[in-house]
Amino acid sequence: MANAVASSLPDGVNFAPGLIIAGVAFGVANGLAIGLQDRLDRKLDCETADFNATLVSAYPVQGTLDPTPGAYTRGSSQASVDRLTTAAAGIDTTLNLITTVINTTTAKLTIVINNLGLAQGNTDHIQADRHGPPDARPRPPGLDRHADRPGDLLRPAIRAGPRMA
Repeated sequence: MANAVASSLPDGVNFAPGLIIAGVAFGVANGLAIGLQDRLDRKLDCETADFNATLVSAYPVQGTLDPTPGAYTRGSSQASVDRLTTAAAGIDTTLNLITTVINTTTAKLTIVINNLGLAQGNTDHIQADRHGPPDARPRPPGLDRHADRPGDLLRPAIRAGPRMA
C-alpha cells in the first residue's frame, strides 16, 4: 500500500511526509476494518447460534415409550413412511369392517326387538281373550262360570256319582 501511495506522489517531492500520512491513514482504515469485521463476526456467530438452536429444536426426538426418551432419533425415511401408510390403511380397513359389523348387528337387533314386541302383543291378546269377563264367552252346558280352574271340568261327573252296570 505504501508503494502505491509513493508511486502516486510527484517525482520532485520528498515523499517521506506523504508516506507517513499514507501510513497513518492506512493504519486508521485498517483498524476500522478490523473492528468492523470483529463486530460482523460476532453478529454472524449470534445469528448462526440462534438458527442452530431453532434447527435443533425441530429434530425428531424419542418419545416417552422409547429406550432413551428425549434423545435425538433418525428422521423418517421413505420406507418408514410407506410402512406407516400401510399400517394406517390396515387400521382404516379394520375400522370399516367393525362399523359394518356394528350396523349389521344393530339391524338384526332391531328385527328381534320388533318381533319380540309383536310376540308380546300376541300373548297379551291371547291372555285378554282367555281371561275376559266370564259371561262374555259361551260355555258348554253343565259348566259353571269358573271352569278355568283345574278340576272344574270334572265337577259335573263327580256330582253324578259312579256308574253301576
